[in-house]
Amino acid sequence: MLKPHQVSIETGVLKNRLTEVYENLRLRGKSAMAVKHFEDLWDIKEKALLERQQSVVVPSGWLSQIERQVDSSETSH
Repeated sequence: MLKPHQVSIETGVLKNRLTEVYENLRLRGKSAMAVKHFEDLWDIKEKALLERQQSVVVPSGWLSQIERQVDSSETSH
């Protein structure tokens, strides 16, 4: 059961979205590990892949926050 402020996301979807964020940052010479919650989500994704989980539960704002940070840094250049 989901707690408040949590969402369930398919592991493959999380993997694809994190990979896209990582690539966008890498292309601009920035470290993904400096982005708040990126490493936490990456670890959750890796654990889910190792355990062959179809989906994971994550705090609802983390992924969107990461994507907003990447988007805002793209438009600021």
